[in-house]
Amino acid sequence: MVDEAIEKKYLTKERLSIAEAFRYYKSRVITINQTIVEGEIDPISERTFYDRVNSLPPYEVAVARYGKRYADREFRSVGQQIAATKPMEYVEIDHTPLPVILIDDELDVPLGRPYLTMLYDRFSKCVVGLSVNFRDPSFDSVRKALLNTLLDKSWLKDSYPSIKNDWPCHGKIDYLVVDNGAEFWTDSLEDSLRPFVTDIQYSQAAKPWRKTGIEKLFDQLNKGLTNSLPGKTFTNPTQLKDYDPKKESVVRVSVFLELLHKWVVDYYHMSPDARERAIPYHKWHESKWRPNAYHDDEILALRTELGLLKERTIGISGIRLHNLHYQSDELIEYRKYAPVKSDGKLFVKTKTDPSDISSIYVFLEPEKRYIKVPAVDNSGYTKGLSLFEHERIQKVRRLNTRELKNEEALAETHLYIESRIEGETERLSRSRNKKQAPSKTGNTSKLAKFRDVGSNGPTSIVASKPSNDQPTEQQILSHALSTNDEDLDDIEGY
Repeated sequence: MVDEAIEKKYLTKERLSIAEAFRYYKSRVITINQTIVEGEIDPISERTFYDRVNSLPPYEVAVARYGKRYADREFRSVGQQIAATKPMEYVEIDHTPLPVILIDDELDVPLGRPYLTMLYDRFSKCVVGLSVNFRDPSFDSVRKALLNTLLDKSWLKDSYPSIKNDWPCHGKIDYLVVDNGAEFWTDSLEDSLRPFVTDIQYSQAAKPWRKTGIEKLFDQLNKGLTNSLPGKTFTNPTQLKDYDPKKESVVRVSVFLELLHKWVVDYYHMSPDARERAIPYHKWHESKWRPNAYHDDEILALRTELGLLKERTIGISGIRLHNLHYQSDELIEYRKYAPVKSDGKLFVKTKTDPSDISSIYVFLEPEKRYIKVPAVDNSGYTKGLSLFEHERIQKVRRLNTRELKNEEALAETHLYIESRIEGETERLSRSRNKKQAPSKTGNTSKLAKFRDVGSNGPTSIVASKPSNDQPTEQQILSHALSTNDEDLDDIEGY
């Protein structure tokens, strides 16, 4: 019974607690003992039950409670930190909220604290990519930082002329080391990186020593740059005293981005590490091996693959995604010849660039290629619109609709409809008690067509004021009862 309780209650996708499994076990023992005349079963103690559960193989428990995909990820995690032998072999990625309030470039109003997503090369200790925005960490944050990492950075000095050194870090990553953040546990990330990264390794929770490099880097950044900026925030509110970060903030977003890139390229990359063993920039160039770079069509493929993954069906109106419709001539042609599943549905893999939802990319499985499919949008609403903006607009629309809804009026209308239906039922019941038999619905329905009963005509098959040429109510009902279904087949309601 112990095994039964563990199997039925603990090792399930519902993930009940050990305590709930033990209660089930005790209840089973009590129930069975009621049917035994002699020799009752002695239940094991709660402590012993806990020990039995905790002695189960962790991988099998994870498979039963969370699924094989989760278990495989959890137990292929990075163990002891593996030393890298070349650039871009092991690259760590993480997010951090920066402890400084920035102001808008145009309005000069405080925008709050931005998030920094950064990638760190374990071999050279170089920063190989980064992204800054004010949205919470998400797949889009990871996507932007990865694009910055994988692609050439020759644009740097044009964007920030004050920077003196180059930023040579780019190319294909062998092993991407991530933590257990939700944004890293997505089908989109794994599917997107499959062509570009050898493997994704997941650091186990509560063991930050397994990914020390990037966390030390964040600490260096705060000490070397952000802590000296006006508008700096504190983790402990008691440290603020009379200091108000919002009032003290003066650094614009564009200026901060320049300072951040300059600190990375001209200061951090050119400074020796704590033990003075190497300088990141020169360590990168020490290796004779160079990561594979992306060019031309590969860059387009990279941007496409690093889109938000969704599986959808193709219907008559195209693909419905993000509460929008996407359609193209090429998609229509594909629907004509593509094989469908047994249920008659045609599923396709789609990729969305979160920064622009005016079009999506649809993967044609038989041809092993993507096609670009635009949104059905005559108003220009989706032009340059990000998924984040679209979702917020949709949310505001829903809120506005809810505010317009009058709950009391709807309730009153509902009760009125119910009362009218009850009244009609009672009226018909009384009417039938006076008559021998109800008329045939089929015939009266045809007469309703003949009279054009409805919102634009009368509400009864009986004429309101019959003329001498028109049949009386009794004649109509008599005819309805005697007419065969075929007699009025040629009568149309127009």
